[in-house]
Amino acid sequence: LGYCTTSNSGVVENLNDVYYICKLGSWVTATVLEYDTYGWKAGTEGEMKPGSVNSSNHYVYEDGAWRASANEIEYDLGACVINRLNEVGKTGTTYYTCKSDGWTESTVLEYDTYKKYCPKDGSIVSGKVVSENKYVCDASVFRTANELELSLNKGCVNYTENNKQFLNDKYYICENK
Repeated sequence: LGYCTTSNSGVVENLNDVYYICKLGSWVTATVLEYDTYGWKAGTEGEMKPGSVNSSNHYVYEDGAWRASANEIEYDLGACVINRLNEVGKTGTTYYTCKSDGWTESTVLEYDTYKKYCPKDGSIVSGKVVSENKYVCDASVFRTANELELSLNKGCVNYTENNKQFLNDKYYICENK
């Protein structure tokens, strides 16, 4: 392998089917990430590509460096990086949400209201995927509507606090607690 000096620091070499990297003045065994991405230039945020040595490994360019792709879900849906946080994707019959720790299985609320417009606080809207599901627009986000809200066709939120609604000979007053 020769001498490991500052001039060849970071260089990866193969000797007898073992990969080594020059680090801090000595040759050490390279990690799969180090040898599989050796020589790669900077990518674009979220770019994915197979390894140079083992093409069944996949890597993601994130925050200025290459990292190993987390799992098959990330390979199917694309990289879960900061500019995709809260995005919802589907693979097979399962929905996933991009969160800070990667793609995680979505809740019904997450996938049923994804990219849904919140028209006005207190309004009730149908789910995007399951139209029978009903949600209340509450401070520009959604939550599941309760039975009384469905009966009154209005959610009890800060915007509607102290509003009176009449239903079946009864008055209901919105009180947020």
